[in-house]
Amino acid sequence: MTTEEYTKTEASLNRLKKSAKAIRVFFKVIFVLFCIVWVMLVALFGCLSFFPEIVSPDAESAGAVPFILCIVFGLLIAVFLRQAIHFLSDIEKGESPFSMRQVRRIRVVALIFMVYVVVEAVFSIGQTTLVESGSLMVKYSVTSVNSNPTLSINFGMLSAAAILYCLSLVFEYGTLLQQLSDETL
Repeated sequence: MTTEEYTKTEASLNRLKKSAKAIRVFFKVIFVLFCIVWVMLVALFGCLSFFPEIVSPDAESAGAVPFILCIVFGLLIAVFLRQAIHFLSDIEKGESPFSMRQVRRIRVVALIFMVYVVVEAVFSIGQTTLVESGSLMVKYSVTSVNSNPTLSINFGMLSAAAILYCLSLVFEYGTLLQQLSDETL
């Protein structure tokens, strides 16, 4: 490697580290704010689900579904943010992004997105969405004599899961190439 190539490589690595640090700090702030809001929402939905008389003496229970959804979606988002923070932290430390640890993290995020799609689809059965904004959703209904259930599939999130899984395969290939290169030298 020539001196010029080495200098360019070092400059590129330093830009990558600075970018990773800035994005990691941003994600940490988002994570903390998210956790605060999430705890408040869990408490609110818990109270509304199990103690509806707090809102109004005549109020009926909202059921456990909003409470369960709040917990499940909150956990998925929290795990996603933690994976992103760890991914960026390793890059900031100068570790190669082409490692099996990073491959696993990307696959975990792809799995989180897939679980999100499945949970959203399962809990959408029989529900009708009146307003959709900013989300790529496809709805279809199964007709029967007594009911008209619907199922919502979030194709945006499903596509993101597929893309992340493919990206994990690219990172795995890069990891194997890097190992081969290291063994050759």
